Amino acid sequence: MKKLILVITTASSALLFTNATNAQNAPNVAQSDKPMHQNKKAKLTPEERAQKSVDQLDKIVGLNPDQKNKIYNLALERSKSVDAVLQKYKGQPDKKEIAKQEIHQIRQKYRQDVKNILTPEQLEKLKQHHKAKHSSDGKPEELIPDEKNEQ
Repeated sequence: MKKLILVITTASSALLFTNATNAQNAPNVAQSDKPMHQNKKAKLTPEERAQKSVDQLDKIVGLNPDQKNKIYNLALERSKSVDAVLQKYKGQPDKKEIAKQEIHQIRQKYRQDVKNILTPEQLEKLKQHHKAKHSSDGKPEELIPDEKNEQ
């Protein structure tokens, strides 16, 4: 009986030691409950960026379904165009300023197109939103929300 208890104790100790050693060597998988893509800043797809732009603008001015569709298409075109410019000049640090200018033009065209879709009341709401935001953080704000994930 004593030998059986000794064998079980030894086996249990060995098993615990092995598990403890493996736990120390294994990467800490359970660092958070969030999926891996949420732990790092994930790059959004052009479609996700376009939808995010529409959602932000809708929250501010209250878009109707037709406006949402038109602005989504504009935002998607903008996202894809910006991605194309970034890809075109990727690995060419000497062309960085040219890329910035091209992206600026794409964004300016998008803003103008969105202004043409919004009603005067919506434009006024947007201006008021940006004035309030400008006064709270001290940064100048564009008339149409910018996508920060494009660069």
